[in-house]
Amino acid sequence: MLVPYGLVEGRVCLGREDASGETSCREIVAVVRLDDRVTASSRDGRFSFSNVTPGPHVVSLETSRLGRGFEAVGPVSVEVDVPAEGAAPAVSFRVRKTPRAVVWK
Repeated sequence: MLVPYGLVEGRVCLGREDASGETSCREIVAVVRLDDRVTASSRDGRFSFSNVTPGPHVVSLETSRLGRGFEAVGPVSVEVDVPAEGAAPAVSFRVRKTPRAVVWK
């Protein structure tokens, strides 16, 4: 029996709030996991996993590999339901620069 496979794709972005409170997004390279599979996003923040068996899977952002000075904002793990012969809804993770404490002397 031939099993059809699906696709999981998404984006990791470096979010910033401007003076009006709107969030803009710049991409960042990050490590993303799908169950026991691992990939790195491209420079534009996009990642994908092909040949994924249909059904529920967990996509997660490897926060320990974000690098010094960055932290995740919002969920770092998302459950997706991969359809047979199609793509799951796109996954999005947001990262920000870790706020630095201001020390007055």
